[in-house]
Amino acid sequence: MKNKCPPRCYCFQQPSKKRVVVNCYFSHRSKLPIQVPDFDNLDINLSRNKIKTVEYLIYLRRTKSIDLSYNRIVEIDPLIFEIKTLTIINLYQNRIKVLDKSVRQKSPCNVAFGEIKIVCTCEMLWIKIWLERGNSQSCNKNHVTCEIKSKQKDAMLLSKEDFCPVESNDSFFLIALPVATLLICFVIYQRFKYEIKLVVRKIQNQSNATIMNSEIDFDVHISLNIENNAGTAWAIHTLNVYLEQHGMKTCIPYRDFEPGGIQVEQIYKNIIRSRFYIVVLTEDYQESQFQNIEWNHLWSSFKCEVRKNIVVINFDALDSANINDRRLKAFCRLGYAFEFCNFDHRFFCNIRNSLNPFPRNNQNITYYSDKRSDQNINSDN
Repeated sequence: MKNKCPPRCYCFQQPSKKRVVVNCYFSHRSKLPIQVPDFDNLDINLSRNKIKTVEYLIYLRRTKSIDLSYNRIVEIDPLIFEIKTLTIINLYQNRIKVLDKSVRQKSPCNVAFGEIKIVCTCEMLWIKIWLERGNSQSCNKNHVTCEIKSKQKDAMLLSKEDFCPVESNDSFFLIALPVATLLICFVIYQRFKYEIKLVVRKIQNQSNATIMNSEIDFDVHISLNIENNAGTAWAIHTLNVYLEQHGMKTCIPYRDFEPGGIQVEQIYKNIIRSRFYIVVLTEDYQESQFQNIEWNHLWSSFKCEVRKNIVVINFDALDSANINDRRLKAFCRLGYAFEFCNFDHRFFCNIRNSLNPFPRNNQNITYYSDKRSDQNINSDN
């Protein structure tokens, strides 16, 4: 019997009771023994030790009774209560504050907690039913005190409504209203976030009268799909000529790239070194991979530098519903895109005033109003 008997324990057989006793009473243990004698119907006494956690061990399936009273137990593996052969469990005088619903698989006459305090919620309604079952069997080994809303009450005296209180409609609306408001605001923002950003940017630009000096090479970066012949021809021979005639240095990517350079790097460098941006929006503007890269860099620079501006020219008179990119769509929805149709002969004048061009060595913004110049350029086109 000494074989596999835990240290500081006394193990012996009791044939008259058909059991094997493993007595580890007051053996200064902090956890369950790793092994016990290889017999069935074990009666294990681990009372008055320092055990804090009761873990599931395979020999518990050969155990009929276990005494864990007067320990420091705060946690018990729920699987222990599912062992059918383990019929008697003594847990008197411990520090248990949470009971798993697996406890209800055992008879309240065979599981002894003594007096314990637990936090009772709707999920703990089973404890009342379990205790009532013990009363009906005239075995009252447990007294459970429930903590509900900072109050302590006998679990047996609580009603279902005490365990599962129904929230009042007022409380529901107090919570639901701000949540719904936040949700609606979030949906609106997600749907119109670029429109909101453009409106905010316009307000910011109106409050800024100067532009910071920076190391730049170009006044205007013109973004276009060079595979669109009509848009490219107009941008180079009309728009570009007009801007240069009015003292602005322009950057057209394919024209101003260094021979043999990496296109993506040059796109990024030219955008950073430009003050303002013009997008010639055609139906096929974003069909090219490099065009998308260029547009993303334009937007990123525009977003990060509050004093920069993007002018969108709706060359093909696209409807906002036919524009996939939400940022470009926002320009058209808000009416910030310039329609190519020049009915009032102020097309180029409006573009210049939107760019706020000025000499590169001067911080003062100049606003233009040159109706005659617009008429001359359009007549040339």
